Amino acid sequence: MDILFNEYEINNEVYKLARKIESENKNHPVFLVVLKGGFYFASKLFNLFKHTFVYDYSFVKAASYFDNTKSSRDIIINFLDDLSFFENR
Repeated sequence: MDILFNEYEINNEVYKLARKIESENKNHPVFLVVLKGGFYFASKLFNLFKHTFVYDYSFVKAASYFDNTKSSRDIIINFLDDLSFFENR
């Protein structure tokens, strides 16, 4: 198996993304993290934000596989939190 990107390259890009998000978002952004795959990436990203950067996050669960291993092509998204907290943001 060929490695497309090494750990250093990935971490460097996540770091640059964190700096870009901070510089472009001054109004308390909200991140919706798609479980389960997005959890690891989001935790790395959030840990790179400076302590002065204010943000909120919530988790959503998405599924398109229901009775078997073939996608139904219908996606169901379940919000795990009450999103009314994020209104007007």
